[in-house]
Amino acid sequence: MKLLNHQNGEVSFGVSQKSDRCYPRNIKTEYSCLRVILLKQNSATKKLEWVMGKTGNWARDTYLECDQLEKGTYFIYVQIDWYKLETPDPESQYLCFNSYGSGPVTFCDNECSTWSKKEVLS
Repeated sequence: MKLLNHQNGEVSFGVSQKSDRCYPRNIKTEYSCLRVILLKQNSATKKLEWVMGKTGNWARDTYLECDQLEKGTYFIYVQIDWYKLETPDPESQYLCFNSYGSGPVTFCDNECSTWSKKEVLS
Protein backbone atom coordinates (compact mmCIF):
# COMPACT_ATOMS: atom_id res chain seq x y z
CA MET A 1 0.00 0.00 0.00
CA LYS A 2 1.48 3.35 -1.03
CA LEU A 3 1.14 6.30 1.34
CA LEU A 4 2.30 9.90 1.49
CA ASN A 5 3.46 11.44 4.77
CA HIS A 6 2.94 15.19 4.40
CA GLN A 7 5.14 16.45 7.26
CA ASN A 8 7.92 15.39 9.60
CA GLY A 9 6.78 14.07 12.97
CA GLU A 10 5.40 11.23 15.03
CA VAL A 11 3.13 8.79 13.16
CA SER A 12 1.59 5.43 14.02
CA PHE A 13 0.24 3.02 11.42
CA GLY A 14 -2.25 0.28 12.16
CA VAL A 15 -3.24 -2.87 10.31
CA SER A 16 -6.50 -4.42 11.51
CA GLN A 17 -8.12 -7.75 10.70
CA LYS A 18 -11.86 -8.39 10.65
CA SER A 19 -13.10 -8.62 14.25
CA ASP A 20 -14.11 -11.97 15.67
CA ARG A 21 -17.22 -10.17 16.97
CA CYS A 22 -18.48 -10.08 13.36
CA TYR A 23 -19.14 -13.83 13.48
CA PRO A 24 -21.76 -15.84 15.37
CA ARG A 25 -20.51 -17.18 18.71
CA ASN A 26 -20.69 -20.78 17.49
CA ILE A 27 -18.09 -20.11 14.74
CA LYS A 28 -14.50 -20.69 15.88
CA THR A 29 -12.26 -17.88 14.65
CA GLU A 30 -8.66 -16.89 15.22
CA TYR A 31 -6.68 -13.90 14.06
CA SER A 32 -3.97 -14.59 11.52
CA CYS A 33 -0.26 -14.07 12.07
CA LEU A 34 1.06 -11.21 9.95
CA ARG A 35 4.23 -9.28 9.29
CA VAL A 36 4.19 -5.55 8.55
CA ILE A 37 7.12 -3.68 6.99
CA LEU A 38 7.34 0.08 6.43
CA LEU A 39 9.55 1.14 3.51
CA LYS A 40 10.51 4.63 2.33
CA GLN A 41 10.92 5.34 -1.37
CA ASN A 42 14.18 7.18 -2.01
CA SER A 43 13.17 10.30 -3.94
CA ALA A 44 16.35 10.29 -6.06
CA THR A 45 16.74 6.59 -6.90
CA LYS A 46 13.08 5.45 -6.44
CA LYS A 47 14.43 2.39 -4.58
CA LEU A 48 12.78 1.17 -1.39
CA GLU A 49 14.62 1.58 1.92
CA TRP A 50 13.66 -0.35 5.08
CA VAL A 51 12.35 1.83 7.93
CA MET A 52 10.90 -0.67 10.43
CA GLY A 53 8.89 -3.85 10.76
CA LYS A 54 6.84 -5.85 13.23
CA THR A 55 5.20 -9.25 13.60
CA GLY A 56 1.57 -9.32 14.72
CA ASN A 57 1.18 -12.48 16.75
CA TRP A 58 -2.41 -13.53 16.17
CA ALA A 59 -3.90 -10.20 17.32
CA ARG A 60 -6.62 -8.20 15.61
CA ASP A 61 -4.49 -5.03 15.44
CA THR A 62 -0.79 -4.57 14.70
CA TYR A 63 0.82 -1.14 15.06
CA LEU A 64 4.03 0.45 13.80
CA GLU A 65 4.93 3.44 15.97
CA CYS A 66 7.38 5.88 14.37
CA ASP A 67 8.79 8.47 16.78
CA GLN A 68 10.07 10.68 13.96
CA LEU A 69 9.01 9.98 10.38
CA GLU A 70 10.27 12.22 7.59
CA LYS A 71 7.99 13.72 4.99
CA GLY A 72 7.92 11.51 1.88
CA THR A 73 6.54 8.53 -0.01
CA TYR A 74 6.26 5.24 1.88
CA PHE A 75 4.95 1.74 1.32
CA ILE A 76 3.47 -0.66 3.85
CA TYR A 77 4.11 -4.29 2.97
CA VAL A 78 1.95 -6.90 4.73
CA GLN A 79 2.55 -10.64 4.58
CA ILE A 80 -0.17 -12.71 6.23
CA ASP A 81 -0.76 -16.38 6.93
CA TRP A 82 -4.56 -16.45 6.78
CA TYR A 83 -6.40 -18.53 9.35
CA LYS A 84 -8.79 -20.97 7.66
CA LEU A 85 -12.36 -20.82 8.98
CA GLU A 86 -14.27 -24.08 9.32
CA THR A 87 -17.04 -22.46 7.29
CA PRO A 88 -15.32 -20.38 4.58
CA ASP A 89 -16.27 -16.72 4.54
CA PRO A 90 -15.10 -14.80 1.45
CA GLU A 91 -14.86 -11.61 3.52
CA SER A 92 -12.78 -13.13 6.33
CA GLN A 93 -9.55 -12.16 4.57
CA TYR A 94 -10.04 -8.46 5.19
CA LEU A 95 -7.47 -5.86 6.26
CA CYS A 96 -7.93 -2.23 7.20
CA PHE A 97 -5.11 0.33 7.28
CA ASN A 98 -5.12 3.46 9.46
CA SER A 99 -2.77 6.11 10.74
CA TYR A 100 -2.67 8.84 13.35
CA GLY A 101 -0.03 11.34 14.26
CA SER A 102 1.20 14.91 14.10
CA GLY A 103 0.25 15.49 10.46
CA PRO A 104 -1.83 14.17 7.59
CA VAL A 105 -1.06 10.91 5.78
CA THR A 106 -2.66 10.02 2.45
CA PHE A 107 -3.25 6.37 1.56
CA CYS A 108 -2.90 5.87 -2.20
CA ASP A 109 -3.51 3.03 -4.63
CA ASN A 110 -2.25 -0.45 -3.95
CA GLU A 111 0.91 -0.78 -6.05
CA CYS A 112 1.84 -4.30 -4.94
CA SER A 113 2.63 -5.43 -8.48
CA THR A 114 5.34 -2.76 -8.84
CA TRP A 115 7.88 -4.70 -6.74
CA SER A 116 8.41 -8.40 -6.17
CA LYS A 117 8.49 -9.90 -2.67
CA LYS A 118 12.24 -10.46 -3.12
CA GLU A 119 12.83 -6.77 -3.97
CA VAL A 120 10.86 -5.64 -0.91
CA LEU A 121 12.56 -8.00 1.51
CA SER A 122 16.13 -7.56 0.24
